[in-house]
Amino acid sequence: TPAANGTMGSWGGMNGGAPQWPAQMGAPGGYGGGGNGRMPSLAEACDRAGRGETGGQTVQDSDISVKDDSDRPTTPQKVMSFDELRDFPREILDQFRKAGFPGPSQIQAYCWPLAIQGKDVVGIAATGSGKTLAFLLPAFSSMHRNGWDPRRNGAGLLVMSPTRELAQQTEDEANKFCGCIGIRTVAMYGGSPKRDQMYKYQSGVHLIVACPGRLNDFLEGGQVRLDGIRTLVLDEADRMLDMGFEPQIRKILGRIPRQRQTLFFTATWPREVRQLAGEILYRPWKV
Repeated sequence: TPAANGTMGSWGGMNGGAPQWPAQMGAPGGYGGGGNGRMPSLAEACDRAGRGETGGQTVQDSDISVKDDSDRPTTPQKVMSFDELRDFPREILDQFRKAGFPGPSQIQAYCWPLAIQGKDVVGIAATGSGKTLAFLLPAFSSMHRNGWDPRRNGAGLLVMSPTRELAQQTEDEANKFCGCIGIRTVAMYGGSPKRDQMYKYQSGVHLIVACPGRLNDFLEGGQVRLDGIRTLVLDEADRMLDMGFEPQIRKILGRIPRQRQTLFFTATWPREVRQLAGEILYRPWKV
């Protein structure tokens, strides 16, 4: 049975509804790596995105396709500069300026207004597009604005990642840009002692960024609660499905409140990815 998500205007009240299948869209291509054919680190990717670079290819407005929650092509509100982001704490914006970012990347410019409004979003974007901060900052800003207490409420944001490396990099970016407002995070992945991750989690965290396998281990042991999750992010969803994580993802979804905001990021848009998105998103906008 598809999960009926809610549309969240704040981290308080939400309205439920029935999900819709997102229509097929093409995926942007041509994003470069980090040199010598390797995948760029998230730090490299975010640095490029902040300077408006995507591996040597500049993404123009004409290259961006946006559809509203009725699947109609539209021209949504777009953030042109950091000065427009009044919903974000000043401390976070100062971190952007210190990092030398002249303005939002394209995926940030279009996703931030939608995410701030609590809408579900499908973002078809590759590494190097700035997508990580596109999904982290709206949730962190909402938690900060509403005085979210992770010790009482548990984590409010869950990001599922396909690999240990991506989970670590996402945690690093969260700490780099949002540690200034007291955001606490934990990354859960295999190949590292569980006790260290559990100690960090039990201290109270706003964000859990996790690989599906390790998170399921903690859930089955009754060590982690997800009933406080208000925003769910699937990062590089296509890679997670390619790696065989769909059963674990579905188990995790069964532990998360049905009324939530869901942000779904993928570099490709094949049938199996569309099917999963259709089951877990409610009237999504597509960028």
